[in-house]
Amino acid sequence: MKMLQHSHFKSLICSFVMLSFSTIVYAQNGNNNGNGGGNGNGNANNPIQWKLNGNQASSADFIGTTNNQKVVFRSNNVVALEIQPDTSSHFMGDVVVEPLKPVTPLPPGEVNLVTVNNQGKLTSLDKSGLLSAIYSLPQPCITIPNAPLPTPVWSATSGILFTGTPCPAKVGIGTDNPNATLDVRGTGYFTSFFGINSIPTNQYQLHVNNSVGTTAGIYLNTNHPQNWPNVKYGFQNVVNNNNTIAYSVTDATTNQDVFVVMGDGKTGIGTTNLSAQLDVNAGVNNTGLIVTTNHNVDYGYGIISKVAKNKTKAFSV
Repeated sequence: MKMLQHSHFKSLICSFVMLSFSTIVYAQNGNNNGNGGGNGNGNANNPIQWKLNGNQASSADFIGTTNNQKVVFRSNNVVALEIQPDTSSHFMGDVVVEPLKPVTPLPPGEVNLVTVNNQGKLTSLDKSGLLSAIYSLPQPCITIPNAPLPTPVWSATSGILFTGTPCPAKVGIGTDNPNATLDVRGTGYFTSFFGINSIPTNQYQLHVNNSVGTTAGIYLNTNHPQNWPNVKYGFQNVVNNNNTIAYSVTDATTNQDVFVVMGDGKTGIGTTNLSAQLDVNAGVNNTGLIVTTNHNVDYGYGIISKVAKNKTKAFSV
């Protein structure tokens, strides 16, 4: 056992006999005059033992060093703790703080965190406590004086960041004045499926579910300047197979296509088995084609058929 004593001080040396290990620890009062310890029960020639059941010590008594040397504590003759001259403590083994043990045992692999308050008190904190410390509990909004809208409170669950449903939260990317719930002033890039008023599935790359009362599901407003000759499409679908239906209108009741445009430009009305550039199947007792001509001049056509050969049937029944 290392002796915690120093010859250059004239002081009382108190010894502490630990019965279980037969170890003696000496305590020194650097302020005494060699005539006795801080408790007045000993002198330099007759040091008292530091008792296992407590001692009467003065405010000047201490266990430690005064010559810029570290204090060493051993257990079973193995160094367990060193207190350096700069007061830093070096623990050689695990540090166990009994009050910080969780009341309910943690699952395998789980650990708790330790927080420190303003008074330096250590507290054990599990993951749920960490989330509540970072994020507020779910609540709709916070009203701030003179703010145009309530301020959303962002909350979190596993893998989800959200706000309260009643709160009119907006997210602006590239703008601090978003005009919608999500306002992106720049490009967007999606690597998966996208749904508008519909939960996206792998059946449609873009799925738009038109809400009741809206004018159109998709509205394109094409306004090309006249000096942009290469910009000529409002909507373009490029297909690489003539048998691909580039565009269709499907009856929701029968799930049958009633209007199709194929990849080669052939158009079918009432049929998808096309035998001509325009194939109309009116069905039973339906009018196949109505042409209404209302010319206010003396020329014009209701229907015109241009043929290149005289033997070509321009019209037949």
